[in-house]
Amino acid sequence: EAEEAGVLRLRDGARLEFTHALLRAAADAELSSSDVARAALHRCLAMAIEQVHAGELDAYAGQIAQHFDAAGGERERALVHYRRAAQRATAALAHGEAARLLERATTLATGAAAETRAEIQLELGFALKRAGIGSYRAPFDRAYDLSRELDDSRRRYELARDALLGVSRGIFSYVGHIDEEKVERIHHTIAAAQPDDVADLALLKVHLAVELSFSPDRTLQRELAEEALALAHRSGDGEIIERVMFQFMVARWGPDSIDERLEIGHQLHERITPALRDPEHREAGRSPGLMVNAVTNYFQACMEGGRFDVAKRLLADLTTLAAETRQPSTIGYACLRQSSWA
Repeated sequence: EAEEAGVLRLRDGARLEFTHALLRAAADAELSSSDVARAALHRCLAMAIEQVHAGELDAYAGQIAQHFDAAGGERERALVHYRRAAQRATAALAHGEAARLLERATTLATGAAAETRAEIQLELGFALKRAGIGSYRAPFDRAYDLSRELDDSRRRYELARDALLGVSRGIFSYVGHIDEEKVERIHHTIAAAQPDDVADLALLKVHLAVELSFSPDRTLQRELAEEALALAHRSGDGEIIERVMFQFMVARWGPDSIDERLEIGHQLHERITPALRDPEHREAGRSPGLMVNAVTNYFQACMEGGRFDVAKRLLADLTTLAAETRQPSTIGYACLRQSSWA
């Protein structure tokens, strides 16, 4: 209507602008005295952007979300676009921006269905974790709590599983003692799994084994780790197998398991060697984080077991990964292992 009235026009096929500076000044004066009018304009702008850029909404999702947010009464539409904008930011490796967008989404989601709130909390947790922000555990914990409110038992299980596996760093939560709350949650989620959830059970059980690293019951921990490894192989999923192998080495860490860790480390290194040697293979989907974890843990086992020839080659691999990825955590691991070698 504003276009038909000659108030607004489409410029370069991309954005709307006022046809005259006086019209903009008049609109600003009117809006400053009317919150209702301002909200209406934000709603119109959001809808106009949706219409003009219908074929490329992801690129404008952030703008659309902000306008629907400012309009009021458009919570659900704003949420959809905030989440789309966060997905786009994640794809561009702008994890801090994704977290900012999802923080706003969590505020808007107050009063929404528990499932929606849990999903947004999961997305926020992953964004914070990828951005290296230490507060990432809180959204995962909230997602787990929200999952308990669902009547659908399968969806309740899926959200709980994602929250528990999402918060995992591949190592234990605390040094010297057990995170009893997390252990209880993992047990509860394992009990809710179906027999054919083989890959899930492999990841959950090895996660539990890692969390029990400081348990006096080393037999239970070993059994969990071994069962997880067997389940991973049953799944036939290469990524699951490799993730479980890495965490198996963490769970079984100790002076009595050097030979076992050397063997698992060797097998895992053999699996990731093509990606280490061929960047194109790596870009096809191999996780740099998994490669770093595999190399650094195998290196440590080799140092403990006196396999210094292998350790030297692994240190070269790790140094190359650090230079290529330029990720602070990878560089930190490389420096740590270099100091071990020295």
